[in-house]
Amino acid sequence: MKTIDIEDGIRCVYPMRTYLLTAEDKKGKTNIIAVDWLTVLSRNPPLIGVAISPKRYTHNLIISSKEFVVNIPTISMVNKVLACGTLSGRNTNKFEKLELIKLPSRTLKTNIIEACAAFIECRLVDFKDYGDHTFFVGSIQASYAKEGFLKDLKPILHTKGNSFTTISEKIVKAHI
Repeated sequence: MKTIDIEDGIRCVYPMRTYLLTAEDKKGKTNIIAVDWLTVLSRNPPLIGVAISPKRYTHNLIISSKEFVVNIPTISMVNKVLACGTLSGRNTNKFEKLELIKLPSRTLKTNIIEACAAFIECRLVDFKDYGDHTFFVGSIQASYAKEGFLKDLKPILHTKGNSFTTISEKIVKAHI
């Protein structure tokens, strides 16, 4: 077997689902960040974990506000998702620049992104640094979706760099 470098090893776990996280600053400005490294940690209690670099503007927003919203975009939003992962919220209002509409969430101060298909509102319960990222654990306060969400969902799957895909209509059933 051939040894591969660490970056290629990490890419072996891709494609990964891409989400838009929203978090709010102390002045009430909501920022958006695109994230891939997100996972369900527990059903009972309902917990979600997400890894974010301390270099990212949203990192400190989550620590200070103690909350975040996972917005589930569809493949039709792929260009805006790429922009949300590329532009910095430190000097760009992504809602204005990308013509996205923010709406109030149900249980938090942080807004949701109207164009997304579903939403998971989380209160921060824990965070810890691991290497060059911080792992945030959020307790799910509310989850809701637009009508027809599951039937019509075409999730964004990040493959590498600015390349994305979605699921096909073909379903493969495994057998033992």
